[in-house]
Amino acid sequence: MNLRILAAAAATVLSVGASAQTVTVATLGAMDNTATPIGAFKAPGFYLDLYEFTVNGLGLVAGAAISAPIDLPGFPGVEYSFEIASVALLNSSLGVIDADVNGTDGFSLQAPLAAPGTYYFGVLGSATGILGGAYGGVLQTVVAAVPEPETYAMLLAGLGAMGLISRRRRQH
Repeated sequence: MNLRILAAAAATVLSVGASAQTVTVATLGAMDNTATPIGAFKAPGFYLDLYEFTVNGLGLVAGAAISAPIDLPGFPGVEYSFEIASVALLNSSLGVIDADVNGTDGFSLQAPLAAPGTYYFGVLGSATGILGGAYGGVLQTVVAAVPEPETYAMLLAGLGAMGLISRRRRQH
């Protein structure tokens, strides 16, 4: 695992006033026009989970994470709960592109992808239940297709043909 990523992730957790029990980086691979479920079960403590993904074109990413407390039947007071503090979209240098730190309407974001490359979707929170907690969500990308070189060649040939037709019409 990349030490630079872990150091930046730990700094992110510390910047919100908590110490990370675990920083996890999960690699999702290429995500051109794909929706992928995300989530984890955690022991009690603070967490930063980073989901690494790549895109091969310009587009849009949307991500969301939710969690709800679960009381275990037959075990009064035994709760399984995860409190999300924020979700964020990060570039390959772990710079924040967009973030949602206000959970009143759930934790979600939608942001443009400025260039092909590697990005991270981060979920920061703490497992607060006696047994820990869990969260779930989805990460989705919509990426414009990159034209093949043959497409550009056909476009140029078509423009050339239109130019010739226009020139012949003017001459007659």
